[in-house]
Amino acid sequence: EVFVHLITELHKSLSFREAVHQAFNQLHGLNAAVILSLTERMMIAIRKGSPLVAGKNETGFYVASDSTAIAGHVQQVYYLADDEMIVCQADQAQLY
Repeated sequence: EVFVHLITELHKSLSFREAVHQAFNQLHGLNAAVILSLTERMMIAIRKGSPLVAGKNETGFYVASDSTAIAGHVQQVYYLADDEMIVCQADQAQLY
């Protein structure tokens, strides 16, 4: 809950992507998060220490902590590296 409030505060002066990135960098320990914005129509997944994988099929994107959870739904699985963030919007994804 605190993480979401921090994103909301940062988003007042930053893009949604930057707000999520800066808020996540303020967390301590091992974390993975998936954040959805209905107004931006965007999904962001980011990790530090905790496993996180992403995949896409013809209907959308999938994110999970383990590839077996999405293996039957996607053709390819991408393993996010530490401090890597994937931004999914419409049918496109970008890594940061």
